[in-house]
Amino acid sequence: MTQNEHARPALYARGLKPAACIAAFVFLTLFCIRNIYSYDYWWHIASGKWILENGIMRADPFSFTARGAPLVDPYWLGQIILYAVGGFVVIFKTIIIVAAFFFSLLAASPRSRAASGAAKNASSPLPAAALVLLGAFVAHERFLCRPEMFTLLFSALTLWVLFVLSKRKKYAVFLIVGLTALWANMHPGWVLAPLLLGAYGGGRLLGRWLGFSVDSEGSRRELLTLAAAALCFVAALANPYFTQLVSYPFRLTLTTPHEIGAFVEWVSPLPRLASSLFSLELVHFKIMALTLVGSFILNYRRFDFGHAAIGGLTLALALTSYRHFGLFTLAAIPITLANLRPFWQERVVPLLDTKKLGIIHAAAAIAVIAFSVYYCEESVTNRYYAKRELYNMSFGIGVSDTSFSSFMFPLGASKGSTGRIF
Repeated sequence: MTQNEHARPALYARGLKPAACIAAFVFLTLFCIRNIYSYDYWWHIASGKWILENGIMRADPFSFTARGAPLVDPYWLGQIILYAVGGFVVIFKTIIIVAAFFFSLLAASPRSRAASGAAKNASSPLPAAALVLLGAFVAHERFLCRPEMFTLLFSALTLWVLFVLSKRKKYAVFLIVGLTALWANMHPGWVLAPLLLGAYGGGRLLGRWLGFSVDSEGSRRELLTLAAAALCFVAALANPYFTQLVSYPFRLTLTTPHEIGAFVEWVSPLPRLASSLFSLELVHFKIMALTLVGSFILNYRRFDFGHAAIGGLTLALALTSYRHFGLFTLAAIPITLANLRPFWQERVVPLLDTKKLGIIHAAAAIAVIAFSVYYCEESVTNRYYAKRELYNMSFGIGVSDTSFSSFMFPLGASKGSTGRIF
């Protein structure tokens, strides 16, 4: 066999790998484009209009039974944006969600711009594309036209700054403080900024204390990260309600646990997971969680306590309520990729020659592309609706608990009408 023939599979794989990543993001885009099925959207745009006409809400202007009651509106800036976007809100939401996944992948980029060729080769887009597909199924119920979309984007930006920018410039972590000042006026999820910073800085300090030296820079970066976490609470005070808005998420959680539990999105998935551990119930979430944990086991030689702290925090939040599945997904993707990269490069690649690597990459890329294309087609049809009577819910199939929380791979299921919705 000639050298050119030997390298041909690698050349094929080189062209297929970016195609697989593009296909995964095309699927994610189509998966996000759906009808507005969250009733909260209408309240949010009505509030945005009211704020533009009358100023910041101080009392409830809408409720029949509580009209005039004191009100703290932690979504006020997000509501103005949703109202201003108007009829383009679905496209706007799709851009925000896709951007969140994009920054989540950027957070897994190699630590140094001067990375070796081997390291760059290990950063294959194939696992990234596969995790984007899996993550779309895990987080799809949070793809809503609500201010929550900003929390997903800002969480991904926070991870990118922590995992990438702060390793190039240690003071870049303070960018998150400025981001928090904006975040706090858009959604109560701003509390994730100091939580993520604290978990990362605290985890890395713990690793140093236990003798796991993650780098040779000393503990200065970790201390800066913890300082930024504290400053995030100060930055959050830059809002019209001052301390009332900062304390809002804590008061909401501590004073109304029973009322919050009445909403499905705040219910813990633990009972469902415990009763169906080895079934297809929530199989997408199970795969993502096992992949995350498995990646730490495979990369035990370079165990990063900062990554472990954030992974553990987001997994714990996801186990407390379905609402945090989106956050868990955006954190699991870069951490898993960062763990798998050295394992693949140091333990797997040396065992394979160029031809075998090319064949493996090509086969994986074809599988990702085929999966993406299949679900792209599903996302622009009304399949399953005739069977499940889910009409006017979305442009795709993955919107409700009935569709995907139980079965992630309904390839053999009976189909409804395949007529186009748009």
